[in-house]
Order: sequence, then structure tokens, then C-alpha cells
Amino acid sequence: MTATASDALIKLGWDGHLLRSWSWRKDAQLAEALGLAAWAGEGAEVDYRDPRQLPPLYDFVHINSVARAPEGLLLSFGFVASGATRRFQSLLGLPGRILEGMGMDTPLAKPSRMFAMRFLGARYSSATWLGVLLPEDGPARIVARQEGVKIPNHNLLWNEDALVFNDTHSSQFVSQKLDLHQERSELLCKLGDNVHECVYAVHAVPDTFGEPPEQLGSSAAPPVDVAVDVGPRAVAVGS
Repeated sequence: MTATASDALIKLGWDGHLLRSWSWRKDAQLAEALGLAAWAGEGAEVDYRDPRQLPPLYDFVHINSVARAPEGLLLSFGFVASGATRRFQSLLGLPGRILEGMGMDTPLAKPSRMFAMRFLGARYSSATWLGVLLPEDGPARIVARQEGVKIPNHNLLWNEDALVFNDTHSSQFVSQKLDLHQERSELLCKLGDNVHECVYAVHAVPDTFGEPPEQLGSSAAPPVDVAVDVGPRAVAVGS
């Protein structure tokens, strides 16, 4: 499972005991490739189970998905803010941190405000969605990217020689061939244009999965799952 606030990937046994954990913070080469080497130690020792303990800066890559691939695990880094965005966020949070240091309880110093500043900063700078492969052997490496995201993209799956993922900020479900030199993406379907929807999940389903209904209903209807044919098997997309 993944934990977005703490940038962690964890493996738990059925008895609930921690078997393994991983973070980009532990991989100096990957941290450098992400442009986050300067922040690798920021908030690393915080107990994220208590929201009152959240540091001013957190959720650096918004790791929101883990899936199997032939070589290991695929991770979705939903929103990797640039160094400029991080500095902008830190600058905007400076007054709140000063007031907090003076013992004044102010909303300006709340972590939730800093989180919102992250997306505000991205509108004037840049952020990226990344697909990261964590192989069984060897270091993690970036295998897919999309520049210019304003809100986090979500999830990704391996489908033969391509990745499929949810382009959340444009409500599209896309496939990206693993040709990093051309970096081409093929639109599989547009999931909607409702600004209040958040397309956030994608899962493989059996070939026997039923056909989707002809009409999915209005935007006021409960959430639905849609089956999309992407080759030898279908993929269910949540919205």
C-alpha cells in the first residue's frame, strides 16, 4: 500500500506487522532525478499517523498507486512539484511559521494551508506526474512522465508493452507506450468534463467482466465503475 502524506510504500503481513517499507528519500539517485534531493530529510521522522504532527511541508510526490509489472512494482508519483514550486510554497508559509514560533495559534501555520499552497504554486511553476519502476533488483527508475499537471494524476497499470493511467486533471484515461524517447500517449477514453469529479482509480478485471450500461447517468448519480477494452483484457476505471 501507499501513503501519500509520508511518501511511503509499505508491505504488511496478514497479521498487520510491517514487512518492508520504501521511500524516494532513501534513494539518493532517484531524489536527485526528482529534483528533491534538498528536501529528502524534510519531515522524514514525523509520525504521520497523527494529523496534528504534520510538518509544514509534506506529501512531496503524492505516491498514490502500486501495481505489479514484469520487473517489479510500478508506482504512481501523482504530483511531483518542481523545486521552484516548493520554494514558493515555503516562502508563502514563512509568515505563519514566524507567528507559530512566537506562540500565536494562527491558521496561517496550519499544514493544510501549506498543502493548498502547493497547488497554488504549481499554477505559476511546474509539476509532473511520474511512473516509477521499483525493480526486484537494482535501483528505482523513472519510466513515464507527464509534464504540466496542476492536480495529481492517479494510478497506473502495466498492459503488455504500455502503461495505462488516469490523467485526472483532464479527466482522461490514457495509455503510454514504453518508448521514452518519443513519450507518446494514446487517449483511450475521456471520462467526463465535470470539474467536481476526480478520476482516481484503475483496476484490471477478468475477461468475463460484464458489459457497461448504455447510459451511466447524471453527474448527481452515485459513483460508477466503467469497463474499458484496452486489448486482451478489460480495465475498470473508477470516478
